[in-house]
Amino acid sequence: MSSARDQSIEWLFLARLNIINIVWLVLFSMKITPTNKKNLLSSI
Repeated sequence: MSSARDQSIEWLFLARLNIINIVWLVLFSMKITPTNKKNLLSSI
């Protein structure tokens, strides 16, 4: 059975991962504008 401190550390770690994922998604969606989508498709 984990202590409350361990649980809070785990929650902070998960929250940080979620924040990083959200930031990446926002940056990625900002980069892929309609014009960039065509470039991306043609580069594949």
